[in-house]
Amino acid sequence: MGIIWCKEEVQWAQKNILLLRQSATAQPTTAICLNASKRQKSLPNRFSLLLATIFFGGEKEDLALLHQTYAEHPDCEFIEIAHTKDRLYNRYINRSPKDNDWQDFWHSTTRYVPFFFLKEAIEYILFLDSDEIIEGKKFAEWLEGGEHLRYDAIRFLQYYYFREARYRAKDFQTGGLMAKKSAVKPFLLMNTDDRCGIFHAIAGDKKEGLSFENSPMIHHYSWVKTEAECLLKADNWGHHWEKDWKSLIKEEFSRDFNGRDFIDNRPYVIDSNPYFDPLSVPVVRKKVEQRIFPHVRKVDDHEIKRRELAFEFNIPYTP
Repeated sequence: MGIIWCKEEVQWAQKNILLLRQSATAQPTTAICLNASKRQKSLPNRFSLLLATIFFGGEKEDLALLHQTYAEHPDCEFIEIAHTKDRLYNRYINRSPKDNDWQDFWHSTTRYVPFFFLKEAIEYILFLDSDEIIEGKKFAEWLEGGEHLRYDAIRFLQYYYFREARYRAKDFQTGGLMAKKSAVKPFLLMNTDDRCGIFHAIAGDKKEGLSFENSPMIHHYSWVKTEAECLLKADNWGHHWEKDWKSLIKEEFSRDFNGRDFIDNRPYVIDSNPYFDPLSVPVVRKKVEQRIFPHVRKVDDHEIKRRELAFEFNIPYTP
């Protein structure tokens, strides 16, 4: 996987608006890993993303979308996992599609699998959703200060948005997860409470609700989508079984915004100058003839089993 980061995070989001808004398998899965020691003076412009070939709800992923993303970013590293219909990619949890948390554990899988591809030089892991946009310059400045070196795990304050980028939650949300790689064990990543659960399971010194210069560094555009995109998200996210999301979404888009969301009934304020607006970027789809991409690693559960054993017994992995 390697060291990955992007200081021009809004430019990356603009170029990958299809992935940010319309890919249900990338939506909650992006794991960003970085070497964030004080001796590192600059951060390279590389991302690694994990995507699946099937939506978590069972439908086929839009392969044309994935191929377009691969073709447009030859400098990025991608891991593409084959979907398994009746089992998960791990040796700790047994679930089937009949279980309510089946999709939730697929979310966990997309953090679990990349762990086995981390290079030894990487010291910290930053787990983000693909609709969480970091203020790159502010975050880089915070890293330079070295505050992260005091903790084994950190969760951040975030700005949270609903329907449109101008509708920002009145209160900050706690989200994201940055953890020292040495403090993360693979089984901790298979957690139905997602990054919050991983944070509380990690031992050591931890900080929850971190900000920089009294303001968040992350913008979470969780439901800044069209109605169709919101319906796609509802079908595939880990909380799909908790409410009748489709009815709530259809009711929401049948009227103007009333100032509160249907997830947690949060109150909102109007931000007249949004940091970034996903809906303002035109969706441009291109036909890609290329089918083989050297920077895309395709893995299946058999490879992961071998990597699990290599990690467990602290021996080199051999294909």
